[in-house]
Amino acid sequence: MRQTPPAPGSLPARYVDDPAAAFPALRQRALAPGGRPYGLLAAAVVGALTLVDPHRMGAAERRGLARTEAAASGAFVAAEVASSLRLAGLPGRVGPAAGGLAAGAATAALALSTVPLNDRIDGALVRLLERTGTSAPRAVLAGAAALAVLADNESVRRERRNALKEAASPAWDDLSEEEQSEPTAPLPVEVRVLLVTLLDPALAEGRELPGAAALRAQLPHVRTVASMAEAIRDEGEVPDWTPLVVETDGPVDRAVPHDHVWPVRGRFAVGEDGHEVELRLQVIDGELGALVITLPADEDADPDAWDAFQELEAFPGVEDLTFQVDGERRD
Repeated sequence: MRQTPPAPGSLPARYVDDPAAAFPALRQRALAPGGRPYGLLAAAVVGALTLVDPHRMGAAERRGLARTEAAASGAFVAAEVASSLRLAGLPGRVGPAAGGLAAGAATAALALSTVPLNDRIDGALVRLLERTGTSAPRAVLAGAAALAVLADNESVRRERRNALKEAASPAWDDLSEEEQSEPTAPLPVEVRVLLVTLLDPALAEGRELPGAAALRAQLPHVRTVASMAEAIRDEGEVPDWTPLVVETDGPVDRAVPHDHVWPVRGRFAVGEDGHEVELRLQVIDGELGALVITLPADEDADPDAWDAFQELEAFPGVEDLTFQVDGERRD
């Protein structure tokens, strides 16, 4: 059997031992580090705890506040370390979770051991603000702490977005032999329907676009990598890059030009606010290479659409798409 290996950009970057975990590991979740709800929650907790004045508490109340602060610090550090380990490619779920718990426990213990020092620093900052004429120093400290948490979470969000972009275009030569020989599986039905639709000549008013006949002839032989098919079918994943592999015993007619984005694209709305993303077909070496979901390449592209896409639980139906052909939209 002839198997055309996935070309550059058709596999997620640096598959780990559990390839099916690669995209979920990179995907931003709303209530995980990098997600905006997570950032707002963390900022609210940190701000609320900073508003409490430990110097007006009795010994028992201060111990309770210290434990609460330590638990919150440990929880946030645990979540962020586990997320970083997954992003770094640590396989499975147990390893990142265990690493996060260890870091969180260490952080909580450190916070409890430094309570007297933290109280002295807190008191010094309050007195400094009072000397500068600040009427509500604790509110200022709480606001500054919350803004710092939001800024840190935004930095994580940018890093994860960049990691996702890099995952969509790895260097094929840098992949190991085992990674290059990733087994394939039949395309999930929803992916095949979208491919057939994008190649339908009716969308171009019956015009035969360059390479269309060759690509339609490849459709019966197209598959995807097994880990991606499993993630789509069993875990409900909607990857931004679904690799396509043409497998056949005979020769393959290749499209011309050999590397290009198919001129028919479909746009659809994601999220409660209806942010628009674009469905594209990538042709690689004249063959069906990848089904891509990305931001529209125009001035109307909404950066918030990327965040909304991370929560998408199913591929769009054909009825949800607005098609664009050679710069012209067709519903």
